[in-house]
Amino acid sequence: MFNVSIIFLLFGSLTHCLCKATTIPNVIISGGGPGGLLTSILLNNIGIRSSVLEEAIEPDEWSSKSYAMSLNERGKDALNRGGCLDSVMQAGNEKKCSYFVDGKTGDIKMIPMAKPSLGVSRPLLVKCIEKIAKDLPHVTLRRGVGVSRVTKDDKGSGGLQVYLEDGTDIPATHIVGADGKWSKVRQSFPSLNSQANLAYCKCFGVLMVCENAVKGWSDNGTYIIVPSEESGSKQDFYIIASTLINGGMSLAMVCTNRTLL
Repeated sequence: MFNVSIIFLLFGSLTHCLCKATTIPNVIISGGGPGGLLTSILLNNIGIRSSVLEEAIEPDEWSSKSYAMSLNERGKDALNRGGCLDSVMQAGNEKKCSYFVDGKTGDIKMIPMAKPSLGVSRPLLVKCIEKIAKDLPHVTLRRGVGVSRVTKDDKGSGGLQVYLEDGTDIPATHIVGADGKWSKVRQSFPSLNSQANLAYCKCFGVLMVCENAVKGWSDNGTYIIVPSEESGSKQDFYIIASTLINGGMSLAMVCTNRTLL
């Protein structure tokens, strides 16, 4: 799920600007995914304008980001504060447990969750939040525009200069990096970039969406299919399956590199 901690840090900085009454916030949000869109909604709700810059020309329908997500209490609370929770709940399924499936025998072991999560595909989540954000008076959504780098304004105004991938640049007082693990915003500032350590796992995944869910499988949980314990396998391969509200199923097959050896 998206991390909303940056939103509260941003609010503190923006509140300081408003109290000084010398700077009108001009917020640029790099990334039009769930985190970026929700940030724009929360800023709108306190009267602050923002522009969301999203590299993708059209919303993702089928791509490497077309996976299913499980939103915990923190994620649902963030959506609720943005007025998006009801819409997302209608598009998703409540998940109350996890099912572990023996890949050899088909035996299923059910493990209940302490608190239910909300299962939804990422494209549907973006669609629900964007539908609300695009009609708000203080939100501007620009698609087909990506951020390449950010620098501090050399004019001594204390602002920022945001350079776009099309060769143009725009000024900003604040920028939010909601552009993923390869964030161009984070990479633009050594003090931020040094706080992040990218962990690499020698594995790969195959994402699929099936038109129909497995007969007899419930929509109240996520299924994890693993090799049989009796086989003595090191479990270098597993499948995560989650039913979708349209009756289909999202499948993510995860393999380590050793699977192909």
